Amino acid sequence: MIRIRIKLSRLLGDRRMKQKQLEELTGIRAATINNYYQENTDRVSLVFLAMMMEALSCDLTDLLEVEVTNDGTSAIEDYRVEREVRQKDKKNRSDKRHSQSLDQAKILTGSSL
Repeated sequence: MIRIRIKLSRLLGDRRMKQKQLEELTGIRAATINNYYQENTDRVSLVFLAMMMEALSCDLTDLLEVEVTNDGTSAIEDYRVEREVRQKDKKNRSDKRHSQSLDQAKILTGSSL
């Protein structure tokens, strides 16, 4: 399987830099930086990569790494499984928010909808 790793955590650690400092230097949202830091994203912005490279004085190979394993797994199949899990999580969060909204409406109206 081929996997692209984001090495932002290592880079910030080597430079003793906090995510907040990178946010201030680049203007990239804290949540986006954290997703890159945690390698919790399947899309990256080329503009954001360029901004981080400039702020960290590094090149692309310092920030990204290609990892090749011969463990018999497929990046395509892994993506499909991860996408399915994310979609289920998103639906669960949406259902929970909807339920909370109904509960709030019941409280505000004093009724049992």
